[in-house]
Amino acid sequence: DHLYYQIYYAARVVLIHFVPCSLLIILNALLINTMRQAKKRRLQLLKMNRRSECRRLAESTLTTFMLVVVVGVFLIVEVPMAVVFTMMMFDNSLKLELFSPNLSEHLTGIANLFILVSYPSNFFIYCVMSTRFRDTFKQLICCSRSRSSSHNSCCSSS
Repeated sequence: DHLYYQIYYAARVVLIHFVPCSLLIILNALLINTMRQAKKRRLQLLKMNRRSECRRLAESTLTTFMLVVVVGVFLIVEVPMAVVFTMMMFDNSLKLELFSPNLSEHLTGIANLFILVSYPSNFFIYCVMSTRFRDTFKQLICCSRSRSSSHNSCCSSS
């Protein structure tokens, strides 16, 4: 029974925390590097007076930046939780007594609070950074209101 839990928690640390977080950190760094290159390209396009291409590149860069922010928020929540979970796994598996039961409960509660706060923060990130998301959300809310008020058509997206 004890061996089963050790294998389960070790696999969880590696497959659910360590590998995905490591990949996300690497991919986020690559995205940031790509955004820097896109900024240089945008400046070159502006110098060549190619504004439409520059505008498309700027929109793409903003979407990429939004992705970087969302992944960053996820990592801010996930990495500390992974560290605490790993320490708790070693504490329980090797009987190291790194944490008192009270501290373990508090750390778990704080990690869960961070997870709960991260979910609505993604919604606000999308609202702040994406015009398309805001417009679609407004249309969705407007249509919901018009249906509940027994109107047949949805609001315009103006």
